[in-house]
Amino acid sequence: MATINTKSKNHTSHTENSLKSQNPAKKLTKNPAQNPASNHAENTQNPKHSHKQHSPKQHSPKQHSKEESVTRLSISLEPHLLAELDSRIITQGYSSRSELVRDMIRQKLVEESWQDESQDNIAVLVVVFDHHQRELNQRIIDIQHNANIDILCSTHIHIDAHNCLESIMLKGKPSAVQNFALEMAGLKGVKFSKLTRTSRFDESH
Repeated sequence: MATINTKSKNHTSHTENSLKSQNPAKKLTKNPAQNPASNHAENTQNPKHSHKQHSPKQHSPKQHSKEESVTRLSISLEPHLLAELDSRIITQGYSSRSELVRDMIRQKLVEESWQDESQDNIAVLVVVFDHHQRELNQRIIDIQHNANIDILCSTHIHIDAHNCLESIMLKGKPSAVQNFALEMAGLKGVKFSKLTRTSRFDESH
């Protein structure tokens, strides 16, 4: 008959239980304060604790616009001349008396420059004529070809069924340009002719 030795088994179990009660397993808890190396590793891996290096801003130098130098002066006018000046400011749309006076001075300078035959000036001649007038178109072309001046540009448009407009840009000596304009205006069938003179202006003008 087989027998089972339960004494040794019970004794062994009792011994193991006694050892467990005397030496319980210690649970390890993480304490950040006690592990500085671990804290350093976590801080370096956490983007919130990373320090961004900002490059210094580069400021571009201020660009100062070059203002045109002007000279202020005072003039004396009779009351009726001042009233006429102010009236032109309103009717011609000038922003100030200074702008109107500057334009009047420039016009005077242009007139004086056209009295100098030593230099070429530029002008624009506008002519309105009846294109039904016999041989008028050919006469206008012939005068331009035979002129002692430079024809820079010519523009021809049809105003209506009877009238045409021709705009001619000219360059030459003042007397030659004036003679050209008079010859064009004297053609039969020309209804309107106007020569607009211009000149070179220095920066001081």
